[in-house]
Amino acid sequence: MIRMLNASDAIKNAKDLWENRYTGAEFVIAAGSIMRGQGTLLSDLDLVVIYNHLDAAYRESFLFNEMPVEAFVHDYETIQAFMNEGYKDAEVSIIHMIATGEVVPQANETAQKLQAFAMDLLAKGAEELDVERRNVLRYSITDLIDDLKGSRPSEENRAIFYALYPKFCELSLRASKHFVGSGKHLAKALSKHDQRLLQTLETVALAIHQDDLRPEHIKMLEEELNSLGGRLFDGDKRVAPKDKRQNPVWLQDDSASH
Repeated sequence: MIRMLNASDAIKNAKDLWENRYTGAEFVIAAGSIMRGQGTLLSDLDLVVIYNHLDAAYRESFLFNEMPVEAFVHDYETIQAFMNEGYKDAEVSIIHMIATGEVVPQANETAQKLQAFAMDLLAKGAEELDVERRNVLRYSITDLIDDLKGSRPSEENRAIFYALYPKFCELSLRASKHFVGSGKHLAKALSKHDQRLLQTLETVALAIHQDDLRPEHIKMLEEELNSLGGRLFDGDKRVAPKDKRQNPVWLQDDSASH
């Protein structure tokens, strides 16, 4: 049976895992909603495990003392690579874990330097969204809103909206140099930084799920898009990389393909 963790449980389990499962690790960082006192029955213990050297980083999930654990296991070089990649993509979940988590068994100089670096990345904010990515999002949102204008089965409208939601969030958050996320973290970020867009998306979501999508809902979405650069279709052009080529197998003789 899975039971809900509290912060004290999390620290105890993190220490036990450092001693018995991650033998040789420099330290672990316990993080997540449990450490903030916001855990639920199904919340897991998030661990960032740091070794001096590994052949490769890995992530693993398991039950420990009947409690769910998700561990991100790294060495100095792999954690640097993952943090750099996450920062570039404005998806900073592991950076946030490191910056806000508690070091086990105890803070040392290396852990303090890692946490300070993570805090500095968060303090900088996300990099400005480049024009190419912004246009990709504007084009996609334009296309999806146009799809909602048609007369479609309710299940298609729901699928369209599910695709629209994260694109709208990314465009809004990245335009104002905020980090994004996925799932619940995306909604949390939008709630913090763009309440108007959040309310618009919630209103449209409710209408779609009640099979009551009306023109005024489409207008709400278009107004939000206008505030983020507007529609993009006419004149949009994106050139593929020159090396994106493969031999055309469909030109081969039948005998050569067998």
